[in-house]
Amino acid sequence: MSSYPVPNVGTMTSTGLTAQQMAIIWQNILLQCLGISPSGPTDASAYSQVRIDWPTPGQPAWAITQDVAFIRAIETPDDYNTAHEVQPVVEFSQTFPENTIYTRVWQIDLIFYGPNSFDHSRQVKDCIFQDFVRDILEASNLYPETVVGTSRRTPELFQNQWWERSGSSIRLNEQVTDSLTKQAIRSVEVALQSEAGIISDVVVGL
Repeated sequence: MSSYPVPNVGTMTSTGLTAQQMAIIWQNILLQCLGISPSGPTDASAYSQVRIDWPTPGQPAWAITQDVAFIRAIETPDDYNTAHEVQPVVEFSQTFPENTIYTRVWQIDLIFYGPNSFDHSRQVKDCIFQDFVRDILEASNLYPETVVGTSRRTPELFQNQWWERSGSSIRLNEQVTDSLTKQAIRSVEVALQSEAGIISDVVVGL
């Protein structure tokens, strides 16, 4: 959930996820699918096995014998992204919300390095449609498509060595609600005018 001011209109609140928030959700899923149990939120040994970004100095930045997974979340163009439904909410108060509901389409790239990278890619692919994964996704208004890309083995040349690399992609839909809180009309000016000009000008408060 995020909010920000819209000049001369009001405040916009959105349920839409950021790319990092999406990656963190999938980090939790991959850890469970791979049987990795962090002892706590600061368990670096566990979270370093499933990462949400690449190391700033460059990559790979781990031993060729290590199994490491990366998650990349990208919003992808789709016809669903262009359809928006606006639902004004009638309320008799100084402010009122106007909801816009639409669907965002995401592509989640799951990238695995290490000697077991292909097996891990296949393991996660088989795990994605388990009930616990659906529960995690639905809690964030996320709904995966029923087709998952084939696991691809694509070794990567780095420092004159071939690093084992495999991966797959999954697309999912996110239902987003943007709520814009607007200021209601507080008064109306009523002017009575004859041929000779304005004979009465009254401001009526609402």
